[in-house]
Amino acid sequence: MIVVKRGKEPNSLLEFRKQNPEADYEDTPSNVLNDIRTQMWREQRHLCGYCMRRINSPDVERIEHCIPRHPKGEAAHDKQAALNYKWMLGVCYGNSLNRGVKPEEITCDAHRRNIELTINPYDETSVRKIKYKADGRIYSEDPEINKDVTETLNLNCEAVSLPQTRKKC
Repeated sequence: MIVVKRGKEPNSLLEFRKQNPEADYEDTPSNVLNDIRTQMWREQRHLCGYCMRRINSPDVERIEHCIPRHPKGEAAHDKQAALNYKWMLGVCYGNSLNRGVKPEEITCDAHRRNIELTINPYDETSVRKIKYKADGRIYSEDPEINKDVTETLNLNCEAVSLPQTRKKC
């Protein structure tokens, strides 16, 4: 997992929020979403914020909300938080686009769904609690963060060679 240093939000997102104070994330126009993806892609140096796989272009990057928009499946949520750039993260599709993929072969936010995380990708102290084994697997001695990386985000998924990819680095 990488520590994300978020820059200034795209002007198009700021303008959209100003012009639409009651808007929700689902109301965001595609040009604004494209601006968000492009800026995150650059800020994160073309890497998924969770598994650190290379993302080839902003067009194949997902906008993840580090704070779930609908925690525990709730319909009501904080619309302003859903449009807050500082809680958005650029991530890969986590193997979720391939046909016939089993749930245990999905990673990142596709595997996470709306589960709240303990780890905070914007907090260096939090991310430093992740350790790397010689075989490329990741873990944490903090039980909650270990659950985040190994279970919730499935970042040791063999099906997409995450440990092998990290081992090569």
